[in-house]
Amino acid sequence: MFFWSLSPFDRGVVASLFPFGHFFIFSLVVDAVFCFFLFSRKPFVFPELGLRCRANVFSAIVAVTLLLLLLLVYPALWGLANYLLVIKAAVNRMFFSYVLSMPVAADPFRLYNLYRGVNGLVLYSMGFIASSTDIVDRIFWIVSIRYFYLLPATERLSLVRFLRFPVAVAPAVYLVEVFQLAGSPLTYVVSATVYCVVIPTLIFEAVALGTSTTFRSGDRKVRVSQFDVIRRLITWDLLRDAGLEDALYFADFRETFRVWTGVVAFKTGEGDASLMVVPSLHPGPLLSFCGSLLSYKISEALGKDYELVMVPHSPSTHDFNPSSASEIYKIVEAVRGFLRGEVVEFYEFASPIFSEESFGSIGRVRVFCQAFSNGVDQKVLVFCDLSDENNGDISYGVGNYLIEVAKNVGAKDAIIVDKHFYPHREERPLYMEDPLIGELKALVERAVVGALQSRKERFSFVGFKITRREIESECEELARAIGRDGISVYVLELEESKEKCAYVLLDANTVEPKLGGKILKLFLRRGFKENNIIIMTSDTHQDLLFLKPFGSKGEIHEPTIKIIEKLLGQLSKPRKVMVSLNRILSEVDVWGLLNGERFFTVLLKAFPRTLSALLLYWLVAFILSLLTL
Repeated sequence: MFFWSLSPFDRGVVASLFPFGHFFIFSLVVDAVFCFFLFSRKPFVFPELGLRCRANVFSAIVAVTLLLLLLLVYPALWGLANYLLVIKAAVNRMFFSYVLSMPVAADPFRLYNLYRGVNGLVLYSMGFIASSTDIVDRIFWIVSIRYFYLLPATERLSLVRFLRFPVAVAPAVYLVEVFQLAGSPLTYVVSATVYCVVIPTLIFEAVALGTSTTFRSGDRKVRVSQFDVIRRLITWDLLRDAGLEDALYFADFRETFRVWTGVVAFKTGEGDASLMVVPSLHPGPLLSFCGSLLSYKISEALGKDYELVMVPHSPSTHDFNPSSASEIYKIVEAVRGFLRGEVVEFYEFASPIFSEESFGSIGRVRVFCQAFSNGVDQKVLVFCDLSDENNGDISYGVGNYLIEVAKNVGAKDAIIVDKHFYPHREERPLYMEDPLIGELKALVERAVVGALQSRKERFSFVGFKITRREIESECEELARAIGRDGISVYVLELEESKEKCAYVLLDANTVEPKLGGKILKLFLRRGFKENNIIIMTSDTHQDLLFLKPFGSKGEIHEPTIKIIEKLLGQLSKPRKVMVSLNRILSEVDVWGLLNGERFFTVLLKAFPRTLSALLLYWLVAFILSLLTL
């Protein structure tokens, strides 16, 4: 716009030297080429190099180009600009002398055109530098984004610290306008190095230090920044390379634990079986990292051998996140080995579901219990439902304690399930020192005693599952809100009383209470008693969307109810079954004690700290620019 505002004479002089009209088109071409070249999943140039090598090569090229511009080209251009400023000042003096009736030239018209031409030349020499800087900066940003976010996230955290540096340099290049009055190329180089490299690097390192925490790995401590963690968390979600998700892990901190996995197997007379697998592992942290796909991966792997597989989780916190997705398959193999290799004791009789509740200092707490018997021994399935005033996560130690509580009142064994139903606040999980433990213990004791002392009947079983892929054909909005494992429902019907019990598992993190109430009413209309309806979630973390309760968008309420109602109407006739309840031990590498809590504590603080540091960076840059001028 400024170029076309000049006179034809000025445009002719300037355009012959600096073709600025091409910069806009050229920058668009640069954007298109680099976006297609670097973001394409199937490279058309140097495909044998692979993604990592291509990113390294292009980042090196851009880094060298930027360095040469900073050290060689820009100083020369600014030197030229300074000389032009001197010429412009001389012409200005001559022109104003003429205006003040002090003729110094025989041809005033030529002097006037010379004044305007030199003025335009100076301005557009500045524009040339700024435009070329903009083009390089565009390239640099594209490569930095690809390099910083989209590299395969399998390297150790300690090896990716240098990735913060390119991101610090790129925005600082825009400060090049500050140096237009630099006295010499040397002054420019020094100023550019200090302002564009040293200051932003120090600021970003300060942010990295402020948003980092120390993780334990046995006797070793590892300090990890959330910048590095977040970069690796979103890598697979954006790139989605096939087969990569099993390799996403944190190798820097992990501890080996022997953890319980509850296995509930419903077996028909024909030998068909459906499972409820309850690992003492926690889904997380986010996306497809580590154990975020815990329920889906177990269900998918065991679904090849069994009719239906439902996977809630037993009490555990993010300290029990699997250190890698491959650790999940240790649970799968342990379950397969147990069901195939040992004599499994089955129980023919079941009780109704008993519930106990209290309204304490943190709101409503409920415990559900169903007992299964072989006529001699009884085992129980216990569901803990904490209120929305609590975090929703129950620690592994509390889970073991509740198992012993159930055994002390007469159960041969117990499997504890964390329902993880209510949306929760940002508070610590439930540990043994929490005052709520005494209240929870009393509820478990009463519920277990009630189930053990109740009548037992033979029972039938039927179940169904609809996965996210199947839901997509029904409602895309619902498919985006639910996890890959979709919705699972198990229905147990007692033979004599015809009393029905339902286990409903949503592959989500928590459930919006209004939607939970609608699902509950649906089952009540179908003849279920309220105490016999268990609605829970898998606590999945496979998408950032799942940090919000399932049903937080009212648009999915009606489709959810319609799908469940439709499938309930299509249920086949229940078949008589027997059930086995067992707990098996597996050695699994997990994050380690307190590491999960530290991770999410720092993660929640990362954004405000980062924003504060960036504001500080620009404030310092602004002050330094004023000092420079």
